[in-house]
Amino acid sequence: LPRPSWLVAAPFVPQVRALPYVLPAVGHGITLAALWVLGAFAAAAYQKEAYGATGSTATVLGFTVRAGAFASGLLILLTQAQLYAELGPDAAGAWAEPGFPATAADYVVLRRTAELALDIGTEALALVSWRLYRASLYGRFGD
Repeated sequence: LPRPSWLVAAPFVPQVRALPYVLPAVGHGITLAALWVLGAFAAAAYQKEAYGATGSTATVLGFTVRAGAFASGLLILLTQAQLYAELGPDAAGAWAEPGFPATAADYVVLRRTAELALDIGTEALALVSWRLYRASLYGRFGD
């Protein structure tokens, strides 16, 4: 399996231990975190009810899923913009070619799609788990 696009050594970073690999990974994490925060703002997931004040797990899950859907949509749009910047407008018809995947652009698109699915799935699992755990604490400790 090829390495994720964000786990490649940055050429502008000094070759000190793993530093060239750490900075792109941290940058990727910052991007994902920023998108999830924007999703939480869009879904009003910082309200008291979103943390389990009503005692309903369905309410907590509803806020989390709405925030995740918004963040996932932003991540998909960002990935499309990055692919367009990387491949240019000439690669737009690459999917129509026979012998799938036939070009280098196809491999780039497939790799980024797999990374996108992994990012969304991992973030969803982590944040839903955290929100459910946090909601279970609300009953014991309150605000």
